[in-house]
Parts: sequence; structure tokens; C-alpha cells
Amino acid sequence: MFEDKNNLVGIILLMACGISAGVMLGYINTGTLPDWDVPAWLYWGVIIGGLALMFGGFILSRRGPKLGNDVRSPRRWFRRDKSETHFVG
Repeated sequence: MFEDKNNLVGIILLMACGISAGVMLGYINTGTLPDWDVPAWLYWGVIIGGLALMFGGFILSRRGPKLGNDVRSPRRWFRRDKSETHFVG
């Protein structure tokens, strides 16, 4: 089920959203506003860390395929499944 790890990331994100929704529904149910007292450096750390992960992922995704990651031919016609019998014209 989790051979390529893509499903695992989706399930983790789904669980995080479910937890967040549960917390917010709890606040709505009690009629209170969320008030979390955290230090200012934590806000900046989360913002800078999120931006670093976002830009790092963008840069790594633009570097192109690496050996072992995607060793298929860059030519689309060469990658076609050989069992296809119909051609789109």
C-alpha cells in the first residue's frame, strides 16, 4: 500500500487536517476563541522553516530526474506502454 510513499504523505496530511478540524470544532462547540501563548521566535521559526522547505522543494524539483528516481527515457514516445494497440492521431 505504501511502496512509493506518496500515499503515506497524503494520509499524514489527512490526519493533520482531521486533528486541526477536531480542535477547531471543539472551540466552536465550547464557544471560546483559541488563545495560544507562544513566544515570538516560534512564529518566526515556523515561517522561516516553512519558506525554506517550500523553496528547497521547488529548487530540488527543478533539478531534473536523478538516477534511481526516474530512469525512463525523456522521450515520451519511447516510454509508451508497448501493449497499447491504438494510436491517437
